Amino acid sequence: ITWSGDGTNANAHFWGHEVLGTDRDTRLDFGGNTYRVTNELIVGADSGHDAKVTPQNGRLVVTNAGRTATVIVGPSGGGPAQFLPTHSGLDFEVDRIIATNPGNSQINFGAGTQTVWNGFTYGHGSWLPFSAGVCRFRGGTSTWDSAGWYLSYNGTLIVDGPSTHMGGPGYMYVGYGGGPSHFVVSNGAEVVSEGRLNLA
Repeated sequence: ITWSGDGTNANAHFWGHEVLGTDRDTRLDFGGNTYRVTNELIVGADSGHDAKVTPQNGRLVVTNAGRTATVIVGPSGGGPAQFLPTHSGLDFEVDRIIATNPGNSQINFGAGTQTVWNGFTYGHGSWLPFSAGVCRFRGGTSTWDSAGWYLSYNGTLIVDGPSTHMGGPGYMYVGYGGGPSHFVVSNGAEVVSEGRLNLA
């Protein structure tokens, strides 16, 4: 799907139409433009299809004045759903992310720049990856499940501000894969793990 200019919708829903296991994706190519969603962006699939969405080349902004705009990855009862803001040319900004369908809700914070204003809830059941980009959490409460998260080499994760809290039962792995990475907790933010912190 390509954009020829800026656009705004209250809601956007990307359904999966690929047979399970085909690993095809829906690419949202913004062409250097800005696409805004002011309520909900849903990446969802029925039980017989995959949903895989990769935004790229521009700005994806899912926010509103009340900081309640939400990206929902894999609504309850659906099949596998993936949201992959991993393109180096992407600037992604969102109020909140919910990915809580066990085994079926997957998100990868990859290359490019991501800003999360009001936290996330992650319950996929496997690692939450932060890859070679810059991801900033600027408010709200973020939780992960028992699998924990990892920050890859060349990646930067910034947790900033007194209203920003992160925590979960799984452990935190900084420097996964070898090489430098940057994990910054600043200005009164709080990160608490019930597991352990690995520094590679």
